[in-house]
Amino acid sequence: LSVDLLCHLSPFLDKKEALTSIPTVSQIRGVVQGRIDSVVETPEHVHIFEFKVDKTVEEALEQIEQSGYARPYAGDSRTLHKIGAVFSTKTRTISDWREVLGR
Repeated sequence: LSVDLLCHLSPFLDKKEALTSIPTVSQIRGVVQGRIDSVVETPEHVHIFEFKVDKTVEEALEQIEQSGYARPYAGDSRTLHKIGAVFSTKTRTISDWREVLGR
């Protein structure tokens, strides 16, 4: 578990849950149609992240959908968060991000 990664992802996580449980973080998890960049699992939530560099949030979210990254969680009762984030090589920060809730 990377503390640095958790610091970057913390704005996306539920604050109450982050204080009461230790999330499971998987980086680059393989699935049938590709590799998920990162998955953060807590008792109540599953966060699927797709990161892009100098591209668009739409491309990141489209990859989550087209590659079926959420399929392994179809029967899961936890809230599913699909998050696309874009890094800018110019500013060296996350330049844009969007979260989509649901299956």
